[in-house]
Amino acid sequence: MKKILNKRFFALFLAALMLFAMSTTAFAENSSPSTEDYTGPVVESYSDIYTTASIAAGSGKIVAITDTAMQQKMVERANVVKAYINSLTANYKNPDGSSVYTDEIWPLFYAGFDLQGLDSGQATINLTNENYKAEDIANHLAVVSHYNTTKGEWEYMSSLAEIDEKGCATIKFDSYSPILIVVTDANKSMLTEASQAKVSVATTTYTPTQTTVEQAAAAKAAKAPKTDEGRMGYVFLVLAVISAAGLIVTRKKVAK
Repeated sequence: MKKILNKRFFALFLAALMLFAMSTTAFAENSSPSTEDYTGPVVESYSDIYTTASIAAGSGKIVAITDTAMQQKMVERANVVKAYINSLTANYKNPDGSSVYTDEIWPLFYAGFDLQGLDSGQATINLTNENYKAEDIANHLAVVSHYNTTKGEWEYMSSLAEIDEKGCATIKFDSYSPILIVVTDANKSMLTEASQAKVSVATTTYTPTQTTVEQAAAAKAAKAPKTDEGRMGYVFLVLAVISAAGLIVTRKKVAK
């Protein structure tokens, strides 16, 4: 009886050992993060978007968006940009640095605001906030969009913005209005060759080339004819027509 019990105990011990080995192998095979493990921050309302960015160089003023319709457009755009970001891939390292795996890149956070006072050109913005310091986002890439109020549609910046060691990035558009910046978890060197071929990267400058709203208005006014000059031109034109008509009548009388 004792031998039978010993055999049963030994068999149970072997079975437990095999189960442990199988579970360890399965864990090792799934040690790399996957898209099922992480989906990035979810944007359900404008409150999920940071508005605490600031101008780092040049002109312009950052203001939180209060219009509820525009806030909703921001939320919808955030999810569109997230899908675009997921179309790019990068090479990541496991936390212990033991291996490298390839995965979709993901958003770290979203920054959305209205940029006022600029007509066009570059704007250099500090993207740090209460949760992300400069060292957390240095060298990371960001996808930038702005809502063209004239066309009523969103537009991407032609390049990805690269954040510098101060947490600042330079953006560029032909017109300014609401801006959405999505900071990703990847830097340029991490991108796969296929993704690098799809994008270009804009570095940060602290001497942005820009046109303010006041400068654009002054340039437009300089090109437009002055009111008095326009009226005088019209008067001279009328007098010229009258003179020409009188000359024709006089010639006809002389001819008779």
